[in-house]
Parts: sequence; structure tokens; C-alpha cells
Amino acid sequence: MLKNKYFEYLDNIPDLPPEFVDQIINHENTNRSWFYDERYKFYRVSDELKTWVYDNIPNVSKVGIQEMTGNILPHKDTGRKTALNYLITTGGGELCHYSYIGIYSGGFVSPDKVKCISRVKVEPRKWHKLNTDILHGVENVTSNRLALTINVV
Repeated sequence: MLKNKYFEYLDNIPDLPPEFVDQIINHENTNRSWFYDERYKFYRVSDELKTWVYDNIPNVSKVGIQEMTGNILPHKDTGRKTALNYLITTGGGELCHYSYIGIYSGGFVSPDKVKCISRVKVEPRKWHKLNTDILHGVENVTSNRLALTINVV
């Protein structure tokens, strides 16, 4: 199993039950994104899904549905150092962690200012943990990328 200081698959968390996978796939029918960018949306989850997450995963502080429809530029997350994700659809993209050429001052970074130091074509429907305190982004997204994402403390 792939594991490094940037990314790790987690076999100790049970697979997401099919009814919750269906809820995530059909999220737009019942939910509005509370964060909107042309390439990135974040949706709230149902109370039932939130309960399942809290019952099965320790140290959770926030749960949501993440939808990407294009590449996500290199950035560091604000408010979390680690994310747990469960991709439903990969969008064909690859998760990259980067080193910065110069001094990083926050926000999104132009691809010509970074060098990819770790690249993973994340497998769908497998829990994984990624370091969000290091510059990271998603490249080569060709279709909808949909995931359950969790902030951990």
C-alpha cells in the first residue's frame, strides 16, 4: 500500500455504505454548495452520513462533499493540516504535492512556480489521508471528481 509523508491509503476505515455513496452522487438534488468556485464546490452532508462518519472515524471536526470539475492549483488548506478523503469518481486527475520555487505567501500558486514532488493517481472508493499543510493540487482532471472529505484534528 502506498504510504509517504504526503499521502497514505487507510485500510482501517470501513468502506462507505452504498446508500451514502448514492447520497454523494445525488448531492445536487438536495443540497446547495456553501462554497462556490467554477472548478470547486463544497456541499454539506446529511445527518445520517455525518453520524456514520463520527461513529467510524476518530477525531473528525468537519465533513463535506467535495466536487471538482477542473484542475485545482497548488495551495495549502486553511483550517486543516490533514484531510481524509473517499473518492467516488476520480475525474481522471492526479493528486500532486509540490515544492515551491521561492517563498510561499499563501493562496493559490501558478504551476510555473512549483515542482511536483509526489504524484498519485488516487484509486476510487478507498479511504486515503493527505497532508494539506504542504502545497498540493489536482492535475489532469478531465471529468467530474467527487469525494467525501473530512477534516481531522
